[in-house]
Amino acid sequence: MALVSQVSNGATGSVARGRWNTAIATVETDTTITGDGTVATPLSIQTELDLVPKLDGSDPFTGLNVYSNDFAITADSGSIQGGSPLTKELNVITTCVTIGDSVTLPTAIAGIRLTIVNNGATSSDVFPASGATINGAGVNIAEPLTNGSSITYIATSTTSWLSA
Repeated sequence: MALVSQVSNGATGSVARGRWNTAIATVETDTTITGDGTVATPLSIQTELDLVPKLDGSDPFTGLNVYSNDFAITADSGSIQGGSPLTKELNVITTCVTIGDSVTLPTAIAGIRLTIVNNGATSSDVFPASGATINGAGVNIAEPLTNGSSITYIATSTTSWLSA
């Protein structure tokens, strides 16, 4: 167990990581004054804590970001804009049967960043949302993503995506 902090009046605390979202916290003191004024020594309290990622999206122990994700995307049959809309920061295509099966980026908001991994059997088409562009190509034009590859896109405006 790792020492976390000085709790109060010489008390120390520690936390041992349990399952993904729980931890065991222990607080130990040399002396304790009970409600009737008697002194009891020593005191050790152990409890299981529920942990959730911090508001900034990072894991409470490692500080690494926890991204929204979808690890089982099926590319829409045929090269069609609007098919299989991507809604997460990390997107993994697991089923892409025919060359040109497609996914569609969300409506761009400057600063959005998302990654697509194509683990399907064939190349997939990546469309922008209706009215937008990818890498300065024409409006509503798809970009291919070969199987076994990945790409990260960053929205630079409400109608433009650039690959990073």
